[in-house]
Amino acid sequence: MWICPFSPIGNVVGFRTFSDRRLKTDIRPSELGLDFINQLNPVTYEGIKSEALRVGNEELKDESMAIRSELAEIKLMLAQYGQDLQFCCLKETNAKTPQTIVLTGESPVLEQNIPNPFAQSTTIQYYVPKSVKTAVMQITDANGKVLQTAEITERGANSIVIQMGDLSWGTYFYALILDGKVFETKKMIVANRE
Repeated sequence: MWICPFSPIGNVVGFRTFSDRRLKTDIRPSELGLDFINQLNPVTYEGIKSEALRVGNEELKDESMAIRSELAEIKLMLAQYGQDLQFCCLKETNAKTPQTIVLTGESPVLEQNIPNPFAQSTTIQYYVPKSVKTAVMQITDANGKVLQTAEITERGANSIVIQMGDLSWGTYFYALILDGKVFETKKMIVANRE
């Protein structure tokens, strides 16, 4: 056991180091003895050159501003892209002559949500045949985690409205599950609200 009761400036310290030869292997003399210590060149300094720091800080500020500017441009481009897509989808759905789909028979249908991408809400149209016993609409995130499940009690053509609510912007999936089996899955995108 080695005890150093005084620090280099003369204060008492409680510093102890224990060493047990029984726990160590391959013990041999160190080549880093007094010769090595004599080669050390200790230095002291008063401070850092403020001009060098100022120049470095200015360079970092300039780089940061350039990155922020680039990021703002990308956000604008993405926002415009999202508006263009919504306009495209809304333009198709707000046509003067509404498109009517008549579904009969036993073939289920799951339509793409409109608008897609969306910022507040979107509508999913579907058709569930009368012969189906259980029908569920399931919303999952990109990792497959189930976020919401809605039981569909009515048969025939219908729609469901998805509100953004607590969903953050990103990619999600919705699936129509009929009698316990996934009939079809589609992708929907929640746009950034900024």
